[in-house]
Amino acid sequence: MTAGPLTARQPEVGQIRRRGGWGWWVAAGVALLPALIPPVSLLFQVIGTGTTLAVPPGRLAELMLNTAMLTVAVTITAVTIGLATAWTTTRVALPFRKGWMTLAALPLVVPSYVAALSLIAATGPSGVIVESPTPYGFVGSWLVLSVFTAPLAHLTLIPGLRTIDPATEEAATGLGASRWRVFATVTLPQLKPALVSSGLLVGLYTLSDFGAVSLLRYDTFTRAIYTLYRGQIDRRPSATLSLILMALAIVILLVERRYRARVPLHSGRPRRERPLLSLSGWPRAASISALTLYIMLALGLPLAVMAVSVFRGLESEQIVGSLGAEAVRSLGVAIVAALVTVILAFPVAMVTTRRPGRLSGWVESAMWGAYSLPHITVGVAAVGFALASARSLYQTLIYLVIIYGAIFLPQAAGATQDSLVRASPELEDASRGLGRGPVATLMRVTLPLAWPGLVAGAALVFLSVMKELPATLLLRPNGFETLAIRIWSSTAEGFITRASAAGLVLLAVSIVPLFLVMSRELSD
Repeated sequence: MTAGPLTARQPEVGQIRRRGGWGWWVAAGVALLPALIPPVSLLFQVIGTGTTLAVPPGRLAELMLNTAMLTVAVTITAVTIGLATAWTTTRVALPFRKGWMTLAALPLVVPSYVAALSLIAATGPSGVIVESPTPYGFVGSWLVLSVFTAPLAHLTLIPGLRTIDPATEEAATGLGASRWRVFATVTLPQLKPALVSSGLLVGLYTLSDFGAVSLLRYDTFTRAIYTLYRGQIDRRPSATLSLILMALAIVILLVERRYRARVPLHSGRPRRERPLLSLSGWPRAASISALTLYIMLALGLPLAVMAVSVFRGLESEQIVGSLGAEAVRSLGVAIVAALVTVILAFPVAMVTTRRPGRLSGWVESAMWGAYSLPHITVGVAAVGFALASARSLYQTLIYLVIIYGAIFLPQAAGATQDSLVRASPELEDASRGLGRGPVATLMRVTLPLAWPGLVAGAALVFLSVMKELPATLLLRPNGFETLAIRIWSSTAEGFITRASAAGLVLLAVSIVPLFLVMSRELSD
């Protein structure tokens, strides 16, 4: 009989997956080392050196109040807009519905500092749209961040709306409840987890924003940190403010994790497809008009304002300057950072999907903890670490790429995890059972399974690095000017034409890959 020998030669599934597992754990640990730099460095700079805050208590209270007001206002407004666009594109029978769904997400391509630039160019004494005072301060920051963070809520709420069982709403309708009553008493309660997640996501983004509040002159923690960093030789006070801001971000992250742990996991999609709501007359026209207005405001307006600004500048013979060098630098560093980050992300995705447990949970928490930190605090921490412990890395492209990897690792790891969890690990076990070694199994089975996620993760990291401002501003080598740096510095100096030209190039480079990623993510 051959059953006995065959059974003896073929290890069990769990045994196959455990073989050689420590290699993945070591690789994942190495990949997470850069993520430890910000918190450890800030703690050492503040606690280890006994630094003082150097900010009066009244000023600190003002920064706290300003930051809290902006975060709350933007969160409420952006989630409301995102809920409206998500509900309309998932529940209403619109022509080209998937196209509307993708277009409502595309404003993610517009960085906050480009949005602020378009607001500044659209208003003021020579405004492209209206010659009125530019709404600097709270109002301008609130408008810009609300409009351009709404896609974060839109993308988070769409899966939540898709997973609601239509039978619950139909039962309420059958009992005589109006459409608005069903929405308020049935839909919204079931959507609460997605609403909380989207609100915390928008809140974290607003808390960490640097570009918009700097250009629109609204004093929050991020603007104050950069002012202290650039205005004093002793950079420990900026590190202290960075530590406070980091603590606020961690509190928000812990609240999100604690709430998510209480939410029961569901099976995803309902058992049957939901019939779309057919509208006619003015409700249909209002729905399409509202979507069109938002997309024109969030995507069409910045493009139009910057294009007109460039055209006017060229007519008046203003110097735009060549953007070729900045574009090449931006593309080059973004491509390298994307490749490095997906290489770091692969072992992290392997241990979190193929070896789940408490330790892999800590790995994932450490990864997302670094991602949640405001990038201005990461930049200040990275500068302090380099000056104290790695001077040879200070203001080098290698160090800049390493910090990019620490910041954007979850984007690549999350996309790779998505591909790996869709493929059964039994395929890898079968390969090992047929006599292939770990390297052959990795190359012929595991990597092909993970390839779609690796490509999507690389695209997300590429887009994020192209837009990244505060970390690039603090860590770039001398003379290394990217498109983001050109936009920020030119706008701050009043060279709107030059900034608008750089903004158009940045959006042109970014919008196509983002469109492809969003189309894939939002497909039914």
